[in-house]
Amino acid sequence: MSQRPGSGAAITLFQSSDIAAWTTAIHRYNEAVALKASLKPKTTTKDLCKLDVWWRETLPELIATQGHLTADQLVSAVDWKLKRGTL
Repeated sequence: MSQRPGSGAAITLFQSSDIAAWTTAIHRYNEAVALKASLKPKTTTKDLCKLDVWWRETLPELIATQGHLTADQLVSAVDWKLKRGTL
């Protein structure tokens, strides 16, 4: 089975202990999500970038302060997972 595009770079990064390479990868994460989303049909990735930021930055704070997810937050989390999983 052939590798997905970018797999070789990912393997190299995961085998690396180079902090600069990891820092660069982390700083380019939003760019990578936007690029992958742009290559998929808009119906499956609509609002993915916004949801991804919410998932990584806002949701952890909400859980820490609330101690739980609301129904709307759970719906957003599932929406993020379904859209993120299509990449």
